[in-house]
Amino acid sequence: MNPISMYFSWITVKEEGAYFPHGESFLDWLIAEGPSVPKVREVLYTCRSVYGVDLFELLRAKYDSSVTFAGRPFQAALFVAVAHFFEEVERSEIGAVGFWSAGAGPAYVYSDVFSLATYFEKVMPFLREVRRAFEDTAKRIPLSEVMIEGEEGEQIEAYVSTIVQDTGLSERVFLKDRRRSNTVHLAGVTDGVAAVRKMIWARFPGSRQSGLTLHPTVAAHLPLYDRQPIDSILDGLAFEPPRFQLVTTTGEIIARGSSDQDILRRHFTNACQGPLDTAAAFDTLAAAGRSMLVVGTPFGAKVLRRLEQGTYPQPKLITDAMLQRRGASQTV
Repeated sequence: MNPISMYFSWITVKEEGAYFPHGESFLDWLIAEGPSVPKVREVLYTCRSVYGVDLFELLRAKYDSSVTFAGRPFQAALFVAVAHFFEEVERSEIGAVGFWSAGAGPAYVYSDVFSLATYFEKVMPFLREVRRAFEDTAKRIPLSEVMIEGEEGEQIEAYVSTIVQDTGLSERVFLKDRRRSNTVHLAGVTDGVAAVRKMIWARFPGSRQSGLTLHPTVAAHLPLYDRQPIDSILDGLAFEPPRFQLVTTTGEIIARGSSDQDILRRHFTNACQGPLDTAAAFDTLAAAGRSMLVVGTPFGAKVLRRLEQGTYPQPKLITDAMLQRRGASQTV
């Protein structure tokens, strides 16, 4: 059997105003047949026992964006349910499981590193404090981010890595996520980001039509606050050996069955707070499977659009893989 790689994307319920914005045909199928899968039933039971809600009733409900964090645990639970549903229906071998930032939680749950109940009761308080640190830092420091894309073959990423050191901006401007050599996702102190953008435009004229707007942002994945007090929230949490090989947000491998608590914890907290290297992650995932399936939404998968082309199988939404036989698919 040819293995597949599975990738848990960004949690997007707040941005999209929906818990799982996919076609009615898939939602009907999941609601009708999902409860017959033991692992899906376990997800539904946990949501009822912890929050007193029917997870599948939320699928067509409108998310209340005025309630901070209200929808995030439920979308994470839906990601887990869909992954288990796929595994039961398709009977495919899973070669590796990867994740992007907030996708680390559902990926760890799906891989049995910790239970969904533990995610709700012990990991969510950690994630809330992470979010608070992001936002509080942005209240103290003006922060912006920008995506700048040059022409094919231009080494903009390498250039930025050099100039932030040479110009003394290494503690003010950061590569938030690495995706391809001619594209940079910059974030940091606003005036520093603006200065680096100007240098990129001067060095690479083909990039001048991108990154025209600096977007205000929070301190997500930026080393601008003290992580230690937040990381300590997870003290005492036991990380169980994953039932799949895990690929971290920087492309490193956590072996299937690893019981190394430091590795499992460190890569989880880094996924939530540290810099990302999505390009390296997908290189590793490509080596682990013949195809890549994204557990998430089309909007959540947008981070994959600027990766190097031709170096790995084109990722596809997991719902597409399940609906191909029914002739209804969505592209990443």
